[in-house]
Order: sequence, then C-alpha cells, then structure tokens
Amino acid sequence: MKQDKSDFFLKKLLEIKTSIGDGSGTKKSGKIEFSSGPAPDISDEAVETYTKDLRMNLGEQEWQKLKLVEAAIENIENNCYGICEECEAPIPTARLEVIPFATHCVKCLSKLEEEKRRVPQEPLI
Repeated sequence: MKQDKSDFFLKKLLEIKTSIGDGSGTKKSGKIEFSSGPAPDISDEAVETYTKDLRMNLGEQEWQKLKLVEAAIENIENNCYGICEECEAPIPTARLEVIPFATHCVKCLSKLEEEKRRVPQEPLI
C-alpha cells in the first residue's frame, strides 16, 4: 500500500481509537494487554488496573473493536495492512474506507459467516 494511503488509514484508525475512549487520545503505538502473573512494579500494576477498568467500562463489543483497531495500526507499522487474513489478497480500498479495521475481504467474510451459521448451537439447559 502506498505511503499516502497508509497515512490516511492510520489517521482514521487513530480517530476511531480516540472515539472509543482509550483515555489518551494520542497513544499511537500503545497496546492494551493483560499480564498473567503479578506485576513486577507499581507502574506495571497501575497500567494493568487501568486496562481492566477500561475493559469493564467499554463493554465487550467496544473492547473487541479497540483490539481490531490496535491490530490494524500495528499492521500499518509492519507494512502488512489491508491484507485479508483468510486468502491473503488485498482488501479493496473502498471496504477499508468504510471499515478501516477490516481483517477480511467481503468474499472471505461471507464464507466465514456462512460457516458460523451452519455450526449447530448447543441447547440451553
């Protein structure tokens, strides 16, 4: 992808990240992650507490969207943005303009959604 398009999408993704409410509004490369063990120092513990609070406040849907946005930003930085995770073909620019954090082309997304519908649901007890 050309640099001007990458810059355009990076700006859009950062705007989305800010609108979700990550607290800083300017964390270009900040990642939100959870550690599995005790925090080694007070600042790490504070970050972990902050991210847990953020996740509870955002709700699961917004949290997932934030993670997709962060992954897309990372893909731009690694020069692999706009590639379908399923077929590895370029995702059309028109799709990325509407959903800049898209991870699949329309064809593969349709296929995945169809497969998801075919999986029988477990009965609720």
